[in-house]
Amino acid sequence: MLAEKLNIRKRLDSIEPEKVKRTVVIIVLVLVLAVIIRNLMPSSYSGEDEMQKAVAAETGASVEIFATEAYDNKYLAGYKTEKGYGYAEFTKDKDGKFVLGAIKQPEELEEMGEDIFVDMYDDKAVVSSGNSALSKIGIIKTVNGFLNAEEERTSVHGNPSLTIISFGDGEKITQINFYDSKGMPVR
Repeated sequence: MLAEKLNIRKRLDSIEPEKVKRTVVIIVLVLVLAVIIRNLMPSSYSGEDEMQKAVAAETGASVEIFATEAYDNKYLAGYKTEKGYGYAEFTKDKDGKFVLGAIKQPEELEEMGEDIFVDMYDDKAVVSSGNSALSKIGIIKTVNGFLNAEEERTSVHGNPSLTIISFGDGEKITQINFYDSKGMPVR
């Protein structure tokens, strides 16, 4: 044991003080740079605060963004006001900031059930909902003028929720149905 201690002592004595100082300075510089970089980078950025401010300014109401969905280089943000549920479309500018485009307020959307609002937007159906029972959305559509009698169901995630259902060329909605987790209709 004493021999091991003496061996360690010899190794420590053989280390040059300049190398130790240089190593300590390098370690300190790396740590300082890491702290600076960490503080300059946001921990997470979804843009919801920016979106919320833009929608609130446009609607003149208190707004809560509850979901965002990206598609085709655009972003839809579902929001809630005291009047109900709506959505807004955003794009990103070259600096990565969200720019408000179209906005759909609750009174502009078709209320198809309790707290279930639907809008046909481009080739999509946008369903903005605060109905806690809503679990699935069923769509019956025509394809090139022919009725497709088979209902396609899309799952809804969360409450409140924003669900985007896309359609292909020549497809149109004939009927929209809403279901709970047991498959029973939601009104």
